[in-house]
Amino acid sequence: MAENKNLFKSVQKFNSELTPDCAKFCPIKGFESYLVIAYYELRDQKVYGRLELYQVEQNKLVIKDIVESAGVLDFQWFYQKIDNTVFLSTACSDSFVRIYSLKEQKEESNIKLHKEREIQTEEGHKCLYIDVNITLPQIRIVTSTDQESVFIIDLAQNLEPLKEITKVSKHQFSVWACGISKEDQNIFLSGGDDQKLILYDTRVPDFQVMMNKRSHEMGICTINFDPLNSNQFFTGCYDEHLRLWDVRNIQKEIFASKREGGVWRAIWKPQSSTQALLGVYCQHYFEIVDLNGNSKINEIQNHIFYDSLLKETVEQQEKLEGHTSLAYSCDWSQDTKNIITCSFYDKIVQLWSLTE
Repeated sequence: MAENKNLFKSVQKFNSELTPDCAKFCPIKGFESYLVIAYYELRDQKVYGRLELYQVEQNKLVIKDIVESAGVLDFQWFYQKIDNTVFLSTACSDSFVRIYSLKEQKEESNIKLHKEREIQTEEGHKCLYIDVNITLPQIRIVTSTDQESVFIIDLAQNLEPLKEITKVSKHQFSVWACGISKEDQNIFLSGGDDQKLILYDTRVPDFQVMMNKRSHEMGICTINFDPLNSNQFFTGCYDEHLRLWDVRNIQKEIFASKREGGVWRAIWKPQSSTQALLGVYCQHYFEIVDLNGNSKINEIQNHIFYDSLLKETVEQQEKLEGHTSLAYSCDWSQDTKNIITCSFYDKIVQLWSLTE
């Protein structure tokens, strides 16, 4: 383990009313202190959902708005403003994708969430995961569902649909993860309970380009593209491995690192390809890891296959503990001085701050 320990300390810890399953800081300049926590709770055969908007003020989360919703399984901030407005999109349990904006209430001098549009994928589907590509004047959203499918939603800059929603069904079980390239809106990925990792290109017939059903030994939980290298992406899996891939060849991972539990979330550190934040599902903690050797990977030009020396290049730098249930969501602030974590059944939310 790395010698540099305790970089972060817990500065706030509380129990939420509903079960939290997704928490993310806003990536937009001028709004970096804002974050949203999304909730999904099944109680007495009824689903409850909510979005809570917070702002970090002097290392404390201050509530700014609460919006009741269907259960929210995942959400994604738009990574750039559209017409000078900040947006986020949610994947909901009632088959809808909902898009919200952050708007200032001048009479209150406060920022609020406003629902701008809702798009239904298909009745009976539960949206599980969502990702966004912005190639103006077009916005492309991909969302995966519990009914073996991925949906492609194309919107104009004013959020009006450009065409009918496209449905792609290549899996046999729930599709827990999907991701779309930020450099090329035609390229996206999906991963599911059937252990399949599938690469798609919307420019080719039937979309499917490549499939890997050998590497993952259990269901795929998360897919996350490297923001600094559009060819690289993570997968996290119930089989307790973090894997790094090259989108140009998904038949073999760059490396697979054994963790102590299923990797439910894997979040790149902003402006870094050498550090990540992981949610270790069944072990009830989060960890910051260094991708030793990833700088070496980035120096290789036009690489498709990798040297076996890169097989085990992940080292734990720090554990973020204090949770007693499934480690469900985590994120960095854009300046990397804060981390948000939440766990499911114990309803614990923690804000972490970089130690001086």
